[in-house]
Amino acid sequence: MRELETDIRKSKDEINALSALGGNEAKIKELKNRIKTFQSKYDEISDVTGIAKDKRRLTVQKPQNVLTNDAGGDIINKKLSDRAINIHNETQNGVFSFDDMENDLQNSEIGKEIVKYIEDEGLFVTMNYDVNVPANVMGQIRGKDIEIFATNCESLENAVDTLIHEVAHKKYNWLYTQADEINCYIMEYKHRHSEIKQEDLKKIIDFVSENYGYLPKGDFNGIGIY
Repeated sequence: MRELETDIRKSKDEINALSALGGNEAKIKELKNRIKTFQSKYDEISDVTGIAKDKRRLTVQKPQNVLTNDAGGDIINKKLSDRAINIHNETQNGVFSFDDMENDLQNSEIGKEIVKYIEDEGLFVTMNYDVNVPANVMGQIRGKDIEIFATNCESLENAVDTLIHEVAHKKYNWLYTQADEINCYIMEYKHRHSEIKQEDLKKIIDFVSENYGYLPKGDFNGIGIY
């Protein structure tokens, strides 16, 4: 169902982009028919499995601005908040604003790189405040869907760092080893610090060894790509 939700959102984004640029009616019609096919399969899976449909995961926002790049092509300007939703619960006192998160990310080159990758790849971010989220798990990524378990985040900075971590997994295909986790934590660290000291690197390595010991060690040279 997550894959179908992603496909439906992607098709809707394409329709919005084409409409904003004057429209290619034949292509728009093709995309609408594709959405109908995806929606029918989505409904079928929900009926058979009993898994509830989530309309929020099928919704996209229309682009606010159309910009022209130097090459004369058209690009759609999307903010992080245009590719994100919050899942609320009755006990929730507040939320981490996506505008505040994006402002935080703009404070470093790594953060800016993360925002650009989210936009370029059409990733979809969910901030989940449900009380039943997995304990001690900060986030996960499945295909183009990133879910941040905001219930487990103690601060805006914590939520932003988790987003950086999960996007790094996707961007650099760091998925299966302790070395991959170390590199992701280095990305988090270097978003907030100009350089990583040897003692801080050791803390990251020790933390990963203690908490991700079930993963193979992988190939880490003590530096990573950063």
